[in-house]
Amino acid sequence: RVDFYEDVFQLPKVLSTLKGLREILGETPILFTFRTRKEGGEKEIDMEAYTALNTAVAQSGDADAVDVEVFSGDEVVRRNIQAIHAAGKAVVGSNHDFGGTPDKADLLFRLRKMQELGADIPKIAVMPRCPGDVIALLDATQEMSGKYADRPIITMSMGAGVVSRLGGEYFGSAMTFGAVGQVSAPGQIPVEELNAAAKKYGEPRRTSIVYPHEITSYTPEEEQKEEYPVSIFLSREGYFKKITPASLRMNSEQKFKEGDALRQTFETTSNAEV
Repeated sequence: RVDFYEDVFQLPKVLSTLKGLREILGETPILFTFRTRKEGGEKEIDMEAYTALNTAVAQSGDADAVDVEVFSGDEVVRRNIQAIHAAGKAVVGSNHDFGGTPDKADLLFRLRKMQELGADIPKIAVMPRCPGDVIALLDATQEMSGKYADRPIITMSMGAGVVSRLGGEYFGSAMTFGAVGQVSAPGQIPVEELNAAAKKYGEPRRTSIVYPHEITSYTPEEEQKEEYPVSIFLSREGYFKKITPASLRMNSEQKFKEGDALRQTFETTSNAEV
């Protein structure tokens, strides 16, 4: 959050400080963010200076991703995204609404607009005024991730909506934000508490997709098991089911968790590599 930095308008100092952070953090990804005052930040900035700052940071190579506020004017946003992508860096397209929580249709409109403008990761944070606002945010997250998103999204309900920061992944939000020291948004959870919650309540996926280029070694099983025909059902979120013909005849309907759906099905055998 460079808007907290008192020398933020002195570009050489910003780049020098960023380079120092890169040396300290090593391979840890760095997200560079100037949060404008209208979206809850510390300082005002004109859009020419905003674009120049984001472009210079991307071109420095010391940040992995740059935050771009997507309701800064479509032309400004396009120029920022094009410059950041030209430098080979990712864009988090963001919107922060401290005045309340838009309805579900508006939330979906904002997230889809971020995607259409070319943000690599659309992100929205809203302020709840009642429990229903938190539900609306999570419902929109589920629908966006299940129906429209072709990339990761990040959503959160600030302040009292802290449940969305802890359980957002279940609804389709790709990550959450934790605080190291001073919080930068209402409801942020200290990173130590997030790590503890993830360790205690996190449920690692039981299956995952492994692509050929990710396989470094393979040890065949010593004992070959009996081979029999199976049907494979692969979901959009990467879960799969392996079902025998007998089981399939008994129940042909395949159920997936809410928001997920069938991506592909094919016939193979129990011992085949897929």
